[in-house]
Amino acid sequence: MTPLALALALCFPRLIVAPAAVQAIEAAARTHEVPAEVLAAVCFHESTLRPRGWWCGVQGAQAIGQPDRAAHALARWRGVCGGWAGAIQMFRHGGGCRGRDVTGYVRRVLALARRLAGRGR
Repeated sequence: MTPLALALALCFPRLIVAPAAVQAIEAAARTHEVPAEVLAAVCFHESTLRPRGWWCGVQGAQAIGQPDRAAHALARWRGVCGGWAGAIQMFRHGGGCRGRDVTGYVRRVLALARRLAGRGR
């Protein structure tokens, strides 16, 4: 079991996450140099990690390509915004790196990413 899979199991003991979903998230995170916990948190908040439709929040991408497309976008926005909070803001809401997080999405994603990082070690 990978650290991310372990962290997900510890944080959400009743949630069954397909090993292929975890592998896709980990591979995309490595490829695009995005912390796996950040990408997993985005995918979780988009779909509860159920690979279907928009499971990582990317319109127009097939389910299997969602983690890669999301990681690519997050990495690109981090470069523009200078940090993960801004990157997540742009990924979800657009409109600028420092936009107001009206829905609490950025806060929730970052909190879950920290929680996963702490559990997976």
